[in-house]
Amino acid sequence: MSEANITDKRDLSDGGPSEEAPSRVSSPPRKKKQKTNGAVGVLSHPAEINEKYVEKSFKDCMRAVFQDGVEATHIGTCIGTEAAVITNPFTCCVLPNFVKDERFLKGLKEELLELDFNNKSNDLYKFQQSDALQNFTSLYITALKKLLYEDFLSWLREVTGIPFINTFDLTCSKYNYTDVLLCHDDELEGRRVAFILYLVPTWAKKDGGLLDLFDMDEHGQPKSVVKSLVPNWNNFVFFEVTPKSFHQVSEVLNQDKCRLSVSGWFHGPTVPRPAPYIEPRCTLTPHVDTQETLFYEWINESYLDFGNQSEVQDTFSDESEIQLSRFFEKEKYEAVLTQLQNSDIRWKSRGPANKRHYKSAELTSLPPVIQECLSVMQSEHMFLLLSNFTALRLHAQAPCSDDDDDDDDEDEIEEVQEKTEEGLDDEDGEKVNGTRCKSASEESESKPEARIVDHDDGDEREGVTKERGEQSDKVQDGDVHEQGTSRKDETDLQDGVVIKMKREASTPRCRAEVRKWTHGCYTLLHDTDTEGSEFALDASVFFNTHGVSQATGGFVSYIAKGEDEELLSVLPEENSLSLVYRDKETLKFVKHINHSYRTSRGSNGNPQNSHCAFYELYLVYYE
Repeated sequence: MSEANITDKRDLSDGGPSEEAPSRVSSPPRKKKQKTNGAVGVLSHPAEINEKYVEKSFKDCMRAVFQDGVEATHIGTCIGTEAAVITNPFTCCVLPNFVKDERFLKGLKEELLELDFNNKSNDLYKFQQSDALQNFTSLYITALKKLLYEDFLSWLREVTGIPFINTFDLTCSKYNYTDVLLCHDDELEGRRVAFILYLVPTWAKKDGGLLDLFDMDEHGQPKSVVKSLVPNWNNFVFFEVTPKSFHQVSEVLNQDKCRLSVSGWFHGPTVPRPAPYIEPRCTLTPHVDTQETLFYEWINESYLDFGNQSEVQDTFSDESEIQLSRFFEKEKYEAVLTQLQNSDIRWKSRGPANKRHYKSAELTSLPPVIQECLSVMQSEHMFLLLSNFTALRLHAQAPCSDDDDDDDDEDEIEEVQEKTEEGLDDEDGEKVNGTRCKSASEESESKPEARIVDHDDGDEREGVTKERGEQSDKVQDGDVHEQGTSRKDETDLQDGVVIKMKREASTPRCRAEVRKWTHGCYTLLHDTDTEGSEFALDASVFFNTHGVSQATGGFVSYIAKGEDEELLSVLPEENSLSLVYRDKETLKFVKHINHSYRTSRGSNGNPQNSHCAFYELYLVYYE
């Protein structure tokens, strides 16, 4: 991208996440004392383009590439420059030693570093950015604007043939350790050419911060990085913004260097783009047949207690989310953790990069104990248990009303509870309180903790979703939920009492995935997300989470559609079942896992360390 003019609001445009251009009329920034390097208002070192780039022979070569489609990989040799044009995966031009006098650049850098920078962080990026430079009138910034939007823009019109207009965007960006800008295509109405001018110290590939260019798959989605450009002092890079221009700024890995750049877009008439690619919907299945004994062997029996289930449901009904610690029996959890690191598991990379990047296990390659665990999580008993935890109708025998205080509902819940409280016979063929007896030490070790997950501000807030009873207000007569969930009949409100709503028969379903999260993994928001089009219950159990924190990334963030503020953040915890109920207006992403995760695990020196990963059993349930 041009790495410029990013605001916290996301524009989830067709074909992937790209950033919304900022307002081009904004309040002037706070004035600061500026250096003049000579007489007031006069530059001792003028801002001029390298004369070799304005020679006719060079411009003719460039014109042949941009207008005639001539293949070229190194066009500067004929006139003694190091300029290069990359045509695969898309046309991108690199002009080394772009500004004639480097003393101007040094003065510009000093002036830029005096500016205030804003922290920018969301699903797509993390870095610092100045306010729009078009609003500044300091000496070097003013000279840079003239260089770019008069001198170079005239050159660019001649070379590309694009009828640019006088609208422009320009900002300064700082990328420090762990900062990143993930895969996107830059497309937004009016953007025609993106550019970057690098003001970096001596830089190497190992420092990160590369401009990575992606090729595309058969669906027009980014496939893999096929070219990486190392930032260099006084290098000017530009490319035409098209549906093919997928790129990213890779994570900065050097703790002692700052990747400073000035970047923006030249604007012109909007070019039509193809219709967005819509991914196939994930396959959903009803509960699977599982032996009843397996369920009781796996689940911490404290969660089978009716009183505990009622407490969980009370909390979940208020907050629409909860974390249940020590969810699996300890021996089972440790067995799964051990086998998740089995080298026989085939991990497949999940993309495309403008939507997600992580590893997903091929289910047929999973060891038996993990397959057994998945069977338990998709069993009829689990659907019923989750119904009791959440009051969602995930089982035919689950209560059909959202009014948990109703006496009839209490009777119905107790009737259903009898099925989940049935225990296994002990060695003498007897049952004790419906569950297997445990020693005092076992009881202490397995006692669960149910709590709501942390919120950033620590204040009371509305739940992740609207009240579940309000869902029926959005359903019109004759509408049917796509995922097999039938509508609720409309009810009357009489004397302040809500009459219970009855549902038509539905088939609760789910999908399951085993995911591996390592340095560099993430998911992004996008408006073609088919999974987010339905009300759903997200359920995750995490393994090997040592070292994961808010600073390292890897947490799950929930936000309301069209809003900037985070509703909820779920930090992975060992053997903890995270439940979050989301509506159609709630979006989620997994924050990019940065390099500090490796150092927190003590694995920085061994990139192949298989233990530098955490794992997730991820399931989504639909009523």
